Amino acid sequence: MAFPPSLGRIAENEAIRNVTLHGSVIDLGGGKDSGYQKLFLGEYTMTSANLDGHETTDIHCDLEEPLPIADSTYDGVVMVNTLEHIYHCHELVAESFRISKQGSDVVIVVPFLFPVHPSPRDYWRFTEDTLTKMLADTGYTNVQVTPIATGVFVNRFILLERLMPQPVRVAMFYVCAPLARLADALFERLSKTLGKQYTAGMYPGAYIAVAKKA
Repeated sequence: MAFPPSLGRIAENEAIRNVTLHGSVIDLGGGKDSGYQKLFLGEYTMTSANLDGHETTDIHCDLEEPLPIADSTYDGVVMVNTLEHIYHCHELVAESFRISKQGSDVVIVVPFLFPVHPSPRDYWRFTEDTLTKMLADTGYTNVQVTPIATGVFVNRFILLERLMPQPVRVAMFYVCAPLARLADALFERLSKTLGKQYTAGMYPGAYIAVAKKA
């Protein structure tokens, strides 16, 4: 992770650290060098599947197509910042269901208030309602969707820090990031006093969704 770390990436990693995986897990869209793969709780092994070269990926495949993986193969499926790059995203979620065993978990992280970042394309932004319905319609149960890096001021900071040179980012991270979090907390209290409809969760930088194949 580059120094200073992104406030958005820190929030994502904190959310991932609260998720427990077990057994054989496939990371759809990740690579062997994806740092988040080691952050989950539990005992598991991670296999990566992506269109990238064989040196960074265990299974070389196009995620827009049916996966070259047998039914009920994995104990868990992870998709971290992947679905926004997949035009046929519903089909990929259905494929994740097909290749996972009964009782397995799927973990999805997607950006929301975040710049367009083609890799090689950037198609979608997902709301909590979209993720909940898409997973439920696929057959997943116990769907839990949680906003990450929330608040007007926090997300303004995240968007601005990406544009700054390294020395400025260092100063912003240690000075402005705490102020942004404090401003969101104060603004939420003020909004309640004024009768305004505002909570930090209404402005998510990203979402993490966790569901189970019953």
